[in-house]
Amino acid sequence: MAGDDITESIGAQHAAIRREYRIQADAWSRRPIDAHLAWVVEQATWDPDWQVIDVAAGTGLFARAIATRVGSVVAVDLTPEMLTRGRALARAQRLENIRFEQGAAERLPFADASFDAAVTRYSIHHFRAPALALREMARVCRAGGQLVVVDMVADNDPAVADRHNELERMADRTHTSILPPRRLIAEVVDAGFTLDRYLSREVDMVFDEWQPQVPADAPERQAIRSALESELAGGGETGMRPTVHDGALLFRHTWGIAIAHRRPFKER
Repeated sequence: MAGDDITESIGAQHAAIRREYRIQADAWSRRPIDAHLAWVVEQATWDPDWQVIDVAAGTGLFARAIATRVGSVVAVDLTPEMLTRGRALARAQRLENIRFEQGAAERLPFADASFDAAVTRYSIHHFRAPALALREMARVCRAGGQLVVVDMVADNDPAVADRHNELERMADRTHTSILPPRRLIAEVVDAGFTLDRYLSREVDMVFDEWQPQVPADAPERQAIRSALESELAGGGETGMRPTVHDGALLFRHTWGIAIAHRRPFKER
């Protein structure tokens, strides 16, 4: 894709994200720092003197999860309503070392090597050009600085991955593509980082609680439910691995967690 086309595509995606997450901001403000994110935090190294950037931070879940372990966190997101909710939550939790700023992952408003670490959670599948965003994280991270990327990852079978992406887009039109683990790792390395560890974690989701902005009777939700129920009955794979527990429909996301460090410029 030519440069102008990429810029136009990213701009359109940003506008769509701001529209969508203005609606979702209230629901996101009610999400807790759950056991899965707490587990991710424990896998990485933190330092009380570090300045950290949380990219595509939303309401600052990751920022708030690490705030007591580092010196300061700047939480950057496109959507003003998400940032407003994040500021209120940080104040309520007495986390005074988090600053919320509006900005785009593909053009972070900070100088080179401004941070000791960069983190991002559940953002890669919203980027039109993940490579650009990851290169920006590398640019603002000092040599040797830590990167932690957390996102759901796709099945290694392209057909299953395509079906999964199709269903996720029904629920959220800003969804672009879930990457398989090897592609996620490759993007991190190509951006200027050396991989230290790759971890995965299985996260079960209750279908009726997932994507609460989509009404229960919406055609999109009904279509996704039908696909999951069809798979349970022996139909085609959705990549979402549905189950039923105590009468509730569940499905599973696999989180891929890449922990890496920024290579010196001369090694990039």
